[in-house]
Amino acid sequence: MTPRSFLRAILGLCLATALAPIADARQVRVNVAANTFSPQNLTLNMGDHVVWIWTGGSHDVTSGSFTGNGSPDGRFASGATASSRTYSWLSTGATGNQNYYCEAHIALGMTASLNLVNNGSGAAGADFRISEVLYNPVSGADQVEITNYGATGDFSKYRLKINGLAVLQLNVTSTPTVMSVPAGGRVVIHLGVSGTNTATNLFFASASLANAGSLALYVPNTQNTSLTDVTQIIDYVSWNGGSENEATAVSAGLWATSATLPDVAQGHSLEFCGIAGQYGTTFWSEVATPNLGSNGNCSTPLVRSTWGRVKSLYR
Repeated sequence: MTPRSFLRAILGLCLATALAPIADARQVRVNVAANTFSPQNLTLNMGDHVVWIWTGGSHDVTSGSFTGNGSPDGRFASGATASSRTYSWLSTGATGNQNYYCEAHIALGMTASLNLVNNGSGAAGADFRISEVLYNPVSGADQVEITNYGATGDFSKYRLKINGLAVLQLNVTSTPTVMSVPAGGRVVIHLGVSGTNTATNLFFASASLANAGSLALYVPNTQNTSLTDVTQIIDYVSWNGGSENEATAVSAGLWATSATLPDVAQGHSLEFCGIAGQYGTTFWSEVATPNLGSNGNCSTPLVRSTWGRVKSLYR
Protein backbone atom coordinates (compact mmCIF):
# COMPACT_ATOMS: atom_id res chain seq x y z
CA MET A 1 0.00 0.00 0.00
CA THR A 2 1.38 3.43 -0.95
CA PRO A 3 1.65 6.17 1.70
CA ARG A 4 -1.16 8.08 -0.03
CA SER A 5 -3.43 5.00 -0.04
CA PHE A 6 -2.63 4.34 3.60
CA LEU A 7 -3.53 7.94 4.52
CA ARG A 8 -6.83 7.66 2.63
CA ALA A 9 -7.64 4.42 4.44
CA ILE A 10 -6.92 5.97 7.84
CA LEU A 11 -8.95 9.08 6.96
CA GLY A 12 -11.91 6.97 5.86
CA LEU A 13 -11.76 4.92 9.05
CA CYS A 14 -11.61 8.03 11.23
CA LEU A 15 -14.53 9.67 9.42
CA ALA A 16 -16.60 6.51 9.68
CA THR A 17 -15.84 6.33 13.39
CA ALA A 18 -16.69 10.00 13.90
CA LEU A 19 -20.02 9.74 12.13
CA ALA A 20 -21.09 6.41 13.64
CA PRO A 21 -23.83 6.48 16.30
CA ILE A 22 -22.69 6.18 19.90
CA ALA A 23 -24.58 4.02 22.37
CA ASP A 24 -27.68 5.87 23.50
CA ALA A 25 -29.26 5.58 26.94
CA ARG A 26 -32.96 4.79 26.94
CA GLN A 27 -35.47 5.15 29.76
CA VAL A 28 -37.58 2.36 31.27
CA ARG A 29 -40.38 3.13 33.74
CA VAL A 30 -41.17 1.29 36.98
CA ASN A 31 -44.29 2.20 38.99
CA VAL A 32 -44.05 2.42 42.79
CA ALA A 33 -47.34 1.91 44.67
CA ALA A 34 -49.39 -0.38 46.92
CA ASN A 35 -46.29 -2.09 48.35
CA THR A 36 -45.22 -3.27 44.90
CA PHE A 37 -42.81 -2.36 42.14
CA SER A 38 -44.25 -2.87 38.65
CA PRO A 39 -42.69 -4.51 36.75
CA GLN A 40 -41.10 -6.37 39.63
CA ASN A 41 -38.39 -8.07 37.61
CA LEU A 42 -36.82 -6.24 34.70
CA THR A 43 -34.01 -7.05 32.28
CA LEU A 44 -32.24 -3.79 31.53
CA ASN A 45 -29.63 -2.85 28.94
CA MET A 46 -26.50 -1.48 30.60
CA GLY A 47 -26.45 2.28 30.14
CA ASP A 48 -30.25 2.66 30.23
CA HIS A 49 -32.09 4.68 32.86
CA VAL A 50 -34.58 3.18 35.29
CA VAL A 51 -37.23 5.80 36.06
CA TRP A 52 -39.29 5.05 39.17
CA ILE A 53 -42.61 6.90 39.36
CA TRP A 54 -44.48 7.02 42.69
CA THR A 55 -48.16 6.52 41.89
CA GLY A 56 -49.26 6.05 45.51
CA GLY A 57 -48.05 5.51 49.05
CA SER A 58 -44.82 6.43 50.84
CA HIS A 59 -41.93 4.21 49.75
CA ASP A 60 -38.24 4.22 48.89
CA VAL A 61 -35.96 2.51 46.38
CA THR A 62 -32.81 0.99 47.92
CA SER A 63 -30.35 -1.32 46.17
CA GLY A 64 -29.03 -4.33 48.09
CA SER A 65 -29.81 -7.83 49.29
CA PHE A 66 -33.04 -9.00 50.88
CA THR A 67 -31.37 -10.52 53.97
CA GLY A 68 -32.91 -9.56 57.30
CA ASN A 69 -34.52 -6.14 57.02
CA GLY A 70 -32.53 -5.48 53.88
CA SER A 71 -28.82 -4.83 53.39
CA PRO A 72 -28.06 -1.80 51.20
CA ASP A 73 -25.07 -2.01 48.87
CA GLY A 74 -24.82 1.70 48.05
CA ARG A 75 -25.46 1.40 44.32
CA PHE A 76 -28.57 3.58 44.48
CA ALA A 77 -30.99 4.88 47.12
CA SER A 78 -33.87 7.29 46.68
CA GLY A 79 -34.72 8.00 50.29
CA ALA A 80 -38.31 7.83 51.49
CA THR A 81 -40.80 9.73 49.39
CA ALA A 82 -44.49 9.78 48.54
CA SER A 83 -46.92 10.00 45.63
CA SER A 84 -46.01 12.12 42.58
CA ARG A 85 -42.28 11.78 43.28
CA THR A 86 -39.72 10.35 40.87
CA TYR A 87 -36.25 8.81 41.01
CA SER A 88 -33.86 7.78 38.24
CA TRP A 89 -30.71 5.68 38.08
CA LEU A 90 -28.36 5.28 35.12
CA SER A 91 -27.40 1.60 35.06
CA THR A 92 -23.62 1.42 35.30
CA GLY A 93 -21.10 -0.97 36.79
CA ALA A 94 -21.21 -4.75 36.71
CA THR A 95 -23.70 -6.76 34.71
CA GLY A 96 -25.87 -9.38 36.38
CA ASN A 97 -28.65 -9.32 38.92
CA GLN A 98 -29.24 -6.21 41.04
CA ASN A 99 -31.79 -6.54 43.83
CA TYR A 100 -33.57 -3.59 45.39
CA TYR A 101 -36.38 -3.05 47.89
CA CYS A 102 -38.41 -0.58 49.92
CA GLU A 103 -36.84 -0.38 53.39
CA ALA A 104 -40.18 0.39 55.04
CA HIS A 105 -42.01 -2.51 53.40
CA ILE A 106 -39.48 -5.24 52.69
CA ALA A 107 -41.21 -7.42 55.30
CA LEU A 108 -44.37 -7.14 53.19
CA GLY A 109 -42.51 -8.41 50.14
CA MET A 110 -41.86 -5.05 48.46
CA THR A 111 -38.79 -6.26 46.60
CA ALA A 112 -37.70 -6.28 42.96
CA SER A 113 -34.69 -6.95 40.76
CA LEU A 114 -32.88 -5.65 37.69
CA ASN A 115 -30.99 -8.01 35.42
CA LEU A 116 -28.33 -5.84 33.77
CA VAL A 117 -27.09 -7.05 30.38
CA ASN A 118 -24.72 -5.84 27.68
CA ASN A 119 -26.18 -7.79 24.75
CA GLY A 120 -29.13 -5.52 23.92
CA SER A 121 -31.72 -8.04 25.10
CA GLY A 122 -33.09 -5.73 27.79
CA ALA A 123 -36.55 -4.21 27.89
CA ALA A 124 -37.39 -1.74 25.15
CA GLY A 125 -37.23 1.80 26.46
CA ALA A 126 -38.22 5.29 25.42
CA ASP A 127 -35.53 7.58 23.99
CA PHE A 128 -36.65 11.20 24.31
CA ARG A 129 -34.53 13.77 22.44
CA ILE A 130 -34.67 17.47 21.59
CA SER A 131 -35.48 17.39 17.87
CA GLU A 132 -36.41 20.95 16.80
CA VAL A 133 -35.99 24.45 18.25
CA LEU A 134 -37.76 27.62 17.11
CA TYR A 135 -36.27 30.50 19.09
CA ASN A 136 -36.84 33.60 16.99
CA PRO A 137 -40.32 33.47 15.43
CA VAL A 138 -42.01 36.67 14.26
CA SER A 139 -44.89 35.86 16.61
CA GLY A 140 -42.59 35.75 19.64
CA ALA A 141 -43.94 32.34 20.66
CA ASP A 142 -40.93 30.02 20.87
CA GLN A 143 -41.32 26.27 20.48
CA VAL A 144 -39.32 23.16 21.37
CA GLU A 145 -40.05 19.72 19.95
CA ILE A 146 -39.23 16.49 21.78
CA THR A 147 -39.26 13.24 19.76
CA ASN A 148 -39.31 9.69 21.09
CA TYR A 149 -36.67 7.71 19.15
CA GLY A 150 -37.30 4.57 21.22
CA ALA A 151 -40.29 2.43 22.19
CA THR A 152 -43.55 3.87 23.52
CA GLY A 153 -42.84 5.66 26.79
CA ASP A 154 -44.21 8.01 29.41
CA PHE A 155 -42.97 11.59 29.03
CA SER A 156 -44.50 12.92 32.26
CA LYS A 157 -42.12 14.60 34.71
CA TYR A 158 -39.10 14.93 32.42
CA ARG A 159 -37.20 18.18 33.03
CA LEU A 160 -36.17 20.84 30.52
CA LYS A 161 -33.59 23.47 31.48
CA ILE A 162 -33.70 26.64 29.39
CA ASN A 163 -30.68 28.87 29.87
CA GLY A 164 -31.38 31.59 32.43
CA LEU A 165 -34.74 30.16 33.53
CA ALA A 166 -35.99 27.78 36.18
CA VAL A 167 -36.34 24.12 35.25
CA LEU A 168 -39.59 23.23 33.49
CA GLN A 169 -41.18 20.00 34.69
CA LEU A 170 -43.00 18.58 31.71
CA ASN A 171 -46.42 17.41 32.88
CA VAL A 172 -49.96 17.56 31.66
CA THR A 173 -50.85 18.20 35.33
CA SER A 174 -49.01 18.00 38.65
CA THR A 175 -50.38 14.50 39.28
CA PRO A 176 -48.65 11.43 37.83
CA THR A 177 -50.78 11.51 34.69
CA VAL A 178 -49.23 9.36 31.99
CA MET A 179 -48.12 11.19 28.85
CA SER A 180 -47.85 8.19 26.57
CA VAL A 181 -45.72 8.98 23.51
CA PRO A 182 -45.45 6.25 20.85
CA ALA A 183 -42.32 5.35 18.95
CA GLY A 184 -41.64 8.28 16.62
CA GLY A 185 -44.16 10.44 18.48
CA ARG A 186 -43.56 14.11 19.27
CA VAL A 187 -44.39 16.54 22.04
CA VAL A 188 -44.30 20.28 21.28
CA ILE A 189 -43.52 22.70 24.12
CA HIS A 190 -44.98 26.17 23.47
CA LEU A 191 -43.25 29.08 25.20
CA GLY A 192 -44.56 32.61 25.70
CA VAL A 193 -48.14 31.65 24.94
CA SER A 194 -51.04 30.18 26.93
CA GLY A 195 -52.99 27.08 25.97
CA THR A 196 -54.53 23.86 27.20
CA ASN A 197 -52.01 21.12 27.94
CA THR A 198 -52.46 17.80 26.16
CA ALA A 199 -50.34 14.69 25.77
CA THR A 200 -48.72 16.24 22.68
CA ASN A 201 -48.69 19.98 23.46
CA LEU A 202 -47.48 21.72 26.63
CA PHE A 203 -47.70 25.48 27.30
CA PHE A 204 -45.48 27.73 29.46
CA ALA A 205 -46.60 31.33 29.03
CA SER A 206 -43.86 32.84 31.22
CA ALA A 207 -40.89 31.12 29.55
CA SER A 208 -38.99 32.00 26.39
CA LEU A 209 -35.78 31.14 24.55
CA ALA A 210 -32.81 33.46 24.16
CA ASN A 211 -31.26 34.32 20.80
CA ALA A 212 -28.02 32.94 22.25
CA GLY A 213 -29.23 30.00 24.26
CA SER A 214 -29.22 26.36 25.20
CA LEU A 215 -31.54 23.53 26.17
CA ALA A 216 -30.75 20.56 28.41
CA LEU A 217 -33.14 17.62 28.83
CA TYR A 218 -33.04 15.55 32.04
CA VAL A 219 -34.76 12.37 33.20
CA PRO A 220 -37.42 12.66 35.93
CA ASN A 221 -35.88 12.87 39.41
CA THR A 222 -37.34 14.79 42.33
CA GLN A 223 -34.79 13.21 44.71
CA ASN A 224 -31.66 14.28 42.84
CA THR A 225 -32.31 17.56 41.07
CA SER A 226 -28.67 18.43 40.35
CA LEU A 227 -28.21 19.82 36.84
CA THR A 228 -24.50 18.99 36.95
CA ASP A 229 -25.07 15.24 37.44
CA VAL A 230 -23.94 13.58 34.21
CA THR A 231 -26.09 10.52 34.96
CA GLN A 232 -29.28 12.60 34.71
CA ILE A 233 -28.86 14.61 31.49
CA ILE A 234 -30.02 12.87 28.30
CA ASP A 235 -29.79 15.54 25.57
CA TYR A 236 -28.40 18.99 24.91
CA VAL A 237 -28.23 21.67 22.23
CA SER A 238 -26.87 25.22 22.16
CA TRP A 239 -26.98 27.94 19.53
CA ASN A 240 -25.37 31.29 18.81
CA GLY A 241 -22.87 30.96 21.65
CA GLY A 242 -25.14 29.72 24.46
CA SER A 243 -23.23 27.53 26.91
CA GLU A 244 -25.24 26.97 30.11
CA ASN A 245 -24.95 23.31 31.25
CA GLU A 246 -22.44 22.65 28.46
CA ALA A 247 -19.88 21.14 30.84
CA THR A 248 -22.40 18.55 32.04
CA ALA A 249 -23.38 17.67 28.46
CA VAL A 250 -19.72 17.33 27.45
CA SER A 251 -18.97 15.04 30.41
CA ALA A 252 -21.98 12.93 29.45
CA GLY A 253 -20.74 12.57 25.86
CA LEU A 254 -23.62 14.56 24.36
CA TRP A 255 -21.76 17.66 23.17
CA ALA A 256 -18.28 19.01 22.45
CA THR A 257 -16.55 21.76 24.40
CA SER A 258 -17.25 25.25 22.98
CA ALA A 259 -19.44 23.75 20.25
CA THR A 260 -22.52 25.74 19.28
CA LEU A 261 -24.91 25.98 16.36
CA PRO A 262 -24.81 29.22 14.34
CA ASP A 263 -27.58 31.78 14.38
CA VAL A 264 -30.39 31.23 11.85
CA ALA A 265 -32.70 33.61 10.03
CA GLN A 266 -35.73 34.90 11.89
CA GLY A 267 -38.62 32.48 11.53
CA HIS A 268 -36.32 29.56 10.70
CA SER A 269 -35.78 26.68 13.12
CA LEU A 270 -32.99 24.34 14.12
CA GLU A 271 -33.77 20.68 13.49
CA PHE A 272 -32.02 17.48 14.56
CA CYS A 273 -31.43 15.36 11.46
CA GLY A 274 -29.66 12.37 13.00
CA ILE A 275 -30.87 9.11 14.46
CA ALA A 276 -30.90 7.53 17.91
CA GLY A 277 -27.41 7.44 19.37
CA GLN A 278 -26.10 10.44 17.42
CA TYR A 279 -25.27 13.68 19.23
CA GLY A 280 -23.58 16.98 18.48
CA THR A 281 -23.63 19.88 16.04
CA THR A 282 -23.00 17.74 12.95
CA PHE A 283 -26.53 16.38 13.02
CA TRP A 284 -28.45 19.68 13.10
CA SER A 285 -29.80 21.73 10.17
CA GLU A 286 -31.47 25.09 9.59
CA VAL A 287 -35.06 24.67 8.40
CA ALA A 288 -36.72 27.56 6.54
CA THR A 289 -40.23 26.25 7.23
CA PRO A 290 -40.53 25.04 10.82
CA ASN A 291 -42.46 21.80 11.19
CA LEU A 292 -42.67 21.14 14.90
CA GLY A 293 -44.98 18.24 15.66
CA SER A 294 -44.59 16.57 12.26
CA ASN A 295 -41.95 14.89 10.10
CA GLY A 296 -38.74 16.82 9.54
CA ASN A 297 -37.51 18.85 6.59
CA CYS A 298 -33.81 18.22 7.15
CA SER A 299 -31.38 19.27 4.43
CA THR A 300 -27.82 20.58 4.62
CA PRO A 301 -26.20 20.29 8.07
CA LEU A 302 -25.28 23.57 9.73
CA VAL A 303 -21.87 22.28 10.78
CA ARG A 304 -20.01 20.14 8.26
CA SER A 305 -17.49 17.49 9.33
CA THR A 306 -13.98 18.26 8.10
CA TRP A 307 -10.71 16.44 8.60
CA GLY A 308 -9.50 19.29 10.81
CA ARG A 309 -12.65 19.11 12.93
CA VAL A 310 -12.38 15.33 13.19
CA LYS A 311 -8.80 15.65 14.39
CA SER A 312 -9.76 18.25 17.01
CA LEU A 313 -12.66 16.16 18.33
CA TYR A 314 -11.08 12.71 18.24
CA ARG A 315 -7.34 13.26 18.70
